[in-house]
Amino acid sequence: MRPFRTLLLVFAVAGMASAAWAQVGSYGSQALPRLSPASQPYRPILASAGQPVPGAPSAAQPPAPTTPPASSPSIVSQMLLEAGCCDTPSYQPRGCRSFASGTCDANGDVCFEPCWYVSAAGLVMTRDHGNRVWTTFETGAPANALMHTENASADWEGGYEIRLGRRLAGGCWAVEGTYWAVNGFDGYAEAWAPGLGTLSTPLGVSGIEFDGQGGDLFFNDAAAHRLWRHDDINNVEINLVRSRLAEECGLADVRYLLGVRYFRFSDELTFGSLAFGGDGWGGSGLDEAYLYDRVTNHLVGFQFGLDARYHLGYGLRLFAAPTMAIGGNHIAHRFRAYRGDGWGATLSPLSPYTGDFPVSSSDNVFAFLGQIDAGLDWQLNPRWSAFIGYRLVAATGIGLADSQIPQSVDNLPELANVDHNGHLIVHGGFAGLKVRF
Repeated sequence: MRPFRTLLLVFAVAGMASAAWAQVGSYGSQALPRLSPASQPYRPILASAGQPVPGAPSAAQPPAPTTPPASSPSIVSQMLLEAGCCDTPSYQPRGCRSFASGTCDANGDVCFEPCWYVSAAGLVMTRDHGNRVWTTFETGAPANALMHTENASADWEGGYEIRLGRRLAGGCWAVEGTYWAVNGFDGYAEAWAPGLGTLSTPLGVSGIEFDGQGGDLFFNDAAAHRLWRHDDINNVEINLVRSRLAEECGLADVRYLLGVRYFRFSDELTFGSLAFGGDGWGGSGLDEAYLYDRVTNHLVGFQFGLDARYHLGYGLRLFAAPTMAIGGNHIAHRFRAYRGDGWGATLSPLSPYTGDFPVSSSDNVFAFLGQIDAGLDWQLNPRWSAFIGYRLVAATGIGLADSQIPQSVDNLPELANVDHNGHLIVHGGFAGLKVRF
């Protein structure tokens, strides 16, 4: 009897075990439901060499691809996004602002801008005064100074700016090139005093001569003195731009930039004199004499900055974009003295110096340049926008023509020594249009 009971108990336990195995096994019934790959936390499963990893798919059935949800991308997904095209983002963060429309779409997802953008603007700018150098006083009354180089200060002049950019990496990065120029900062001044032969110069001109005629004959006791100024500015930039908050719904967004900059500033100054008893300006030229001074600055440097914008609504944004460039400035200087017919000056036998005109020299110095643009941007439609603002550019370590003129014109060693401790300030307004395509 006892063996029979024992055998019956064994069969009962075996039956219960087979029923339980049917619930979790692979032959009698359904398996336990699995969590989706997106909802399972990632936990690495290690296996010894030569043994399969539990739960891994067999070689006959490749694993199905899985896509992380848009609401919680992995770090790798974001990195892959930044390597994609800006027109086809694989991941769209929520709660972002579309620059194209100025508002968020219905789902709060971002709408990336087109890859290319270009803008064109007009400039109206002027520059600050150079160092004051006196050129004219009334003959016989040195205290009655009549003209200096600041009298020929540059007027307001027009210019232009072109900007071309290409968005990269899901719109987060862009490569941008900028060129702007103001050609023709012109200034003019003329000294006048009652009577003839009443103008003289404090500059030492007795040590130079023109075909045997001393400089005093042209510049002292003269009939008229004039000053001309002509300046040019050319600016080239290539920047890598990184958008930080540029697509987020909110009141502000910021872009950072890093690149290189080339800034060229040319300053020309001419002092002319008409000798007493001559036949007037533009005649034979035999009674005219000129001192011409030109300095050209070539500033090349590393640049960094940002572009911050504040959204006002209705497509309007306030912006401020400060940049700074640090680098070297190659200064080229040239000084000429010549008669109105082109005859060049030479040193007179009375001069203690030696050498010949023209005098050319150069120098390389450390320079700093800062710029800030501030203004208002208006989104007209998804592709076009208009902007207006004010620009201030300040540079140090600059050579200016006014600073190169020596007290004695025949001092050629002093002329060859480039003075580079000047500064330059250029400022003015700009307005233009931008299009994305």
